[in-house]
Order: sequence, then structure tokens, then C-alpha cells
Amino acid sequence: MMLFRSSLLAVTLLFAACGGGNGGADDDTASPPASVDDPQIEPAAGREPVAVTGTRTFEETVTWEGRARQVIYVAPDTASGAAAPAIVMLHYATGTPSDFLNVTRIAELSARTGAWIIAPAAEQRRWNDDPMRDGADDVGFLAALIEQAVASHPLDARRIYMAGMSNGGFMTTRFACEHPELIAAAASVAAGMRRTAAASCAPARAVPLLLMHGTDDRIVPYDGNDEFVAESSLFKTWAQRSGCIAGAVLYETLPDLVDDGTATTDATAAGCARGAARLYTIGGGGHTWPQWQTPLPLRWLGLTAEDFSANDTIWAFFHNRRLP
Repeated sequence: MMLFRSSLLAVTLLFAACGGGNGGADDDTASPPASVDDPQIEPAAGREPVAVTGTRTFEETVTWEGRARQVIYVAPDTASGAAAPAIVMLHYATGTPSDFLNVTRIAELSARTGAWIIAPAAEQRRWNDDPMRDGADDVGFLAALIEQAVASHPLDARRIYMAGMSNGGFMTTRFACEHPELIAAAASVAAGMRRTAAASCAPARAVPLLLMHGTDDRIVPYDGNDEFVAESSLFKTWAQRSGCIAGAVLYETLPDLVDDGTATTDATAAGCARGAARLYTIGGGGHTWPQWQTPLPLRWLGLTAEDFSANDTIWAFFHNRRLP
């Protein structure tokens, strides 16, 4: 069954060529070898979080496996009096929490909405998103981080969310499989799920999941490969896990507001008895975060969707969802 609707989504932002966006994205001669383990985004990002009016930034550490690991918090200046929601933001491989905060500008969302942002650091700048790979116990670390954050700050334990890009997106879906009791919803951008994680994914609860992925992503193929599950297959599996009506999908073509070389379709699984599944397919999009802002034209990553804001779309998906 297919259902259709129209939308008047009107969030736009056009970057200058030197400010990121899609400047020179079609020049393949500038393309270095890249992979999800080294997407080569890091050189374009800043080293300290950019200050955003209406927020305050501070650091803490979480000790896990005998090592103190950095966590950056972005909190709204004005407390509402009620326990606040929080988004745990997982950076891409080779990046840092500061890098990810700066290119996504997610602190601006904190200032507008009152949500806290929690940006932890991966060991050696790479999340262990593969359950078959030896290395840091990042699942355990993230669970300990959430528990410490809720115990130490005025946060609502039922409104903790997780979002990540690339390696951070794969870590997000793995965590949703292994600790569904700790996050109310999840979002994965330019990533889906590793086949090794999918093979063992059997959560007691279906975490509502939002996916965003470009069809021209050369680092994490939209259609999958021997390492990664195809995005459409993950969407279908998650819809089944969420008790949605088989084959019932609501499709929406987002307005093409900016001449950025991309066109986005929003697919929402319908009639879900529990959980939720949603997939933004960015036609022509690359290995990018919609409306992010990088200081360099990262041409090897492909085109960035400017027709909608990843931050606002993720928050719209998250903000009314709570743990049971």
C-alpha cells in the first residue's frame, strides 16, 4: 500500500562556495581515497566548539575501561524548570566532538529548543560500531555516559536521544539494538547498519529510527555492500520490528527550494504498533549532513542537501518521543 501527501517544508540555507555546501563537488580529480573509517572530514573542522548565543559549553570526563574520555556538553542558558531532553551526538571517524558540533551547528538547536547536546569522544577518534571487531567497549561507554549525565544534570531520563553521522551513525544503530532501554529515539545520517550488527540485532523494544542517506554516497553506498546493509532494507526491517503495516509507506517529495543538485524523498512507515521507521533518501546526495557547514569544499564527499535541515528534521522526529 502506498500513501502520498504534500508538504510546505520551508527551512533553507545556502552556503557560500568557500563555506562548505556543494562548491566544486563534481570535481572527481580532487577525490582522495576515503572510507567510513577515514572519511577525511576532520581537516575541515575547528578544534574548539564555536560559541553560540543562548548556550553554555563545558567539558566532563567519563572513566571507562580505566581511561578518562572527553565529553562536551552544550546546555541552554535559560533553564525551563523541568528536566530537559538531551541528544547524544556521535561524531564521524577521525573527527572530534568539537568538529562535529561545529560542522552541524547543533548548538543553535539547543538555544532554540532547550535541549541539551552531549558530544562524547571515541577512542582514537573511531567508534567500535562492529560487534565482531575487537577494541573499545563503546556500547558500555555510551550506556555509562547516559547514566552519569542523567544522574549529574537536570535531564529527563525518558527523553534521551542519540544521533550520529557515518561511523557515528553506525554506532547509533548498534546502540539502539543493544540498549533500547536508554534512548527514546535514534537518527543515523550517511550510515545505516553493519551486517555484523544486523545479524545480532534483537532489541526488546523497537527504538524509533530516522535514517538520512544520499544515493551518491561513495563512502557508505546507499544500496549497501558486503559490509553494510542497504538503506531500503534496513528501513523495511525496522518497520517490521516496529509493528508497522506491511508495505504501508507514506511518501513525500520535499520541495526543491535550493539548486543544490539534490532531491529528497521522505518515506514513513505507516500504522506502527510500536516504534517508528522513517527514511530520507537524498537523491544525488553524498556522504554529508544536510545543511552542515564546513570551512572547505569537501568535494570527495559529494553533494550536500540544502533543501532541509538535518538538525530540525531530527529534532521534529525526536522531541515528542519518550521511553515507556
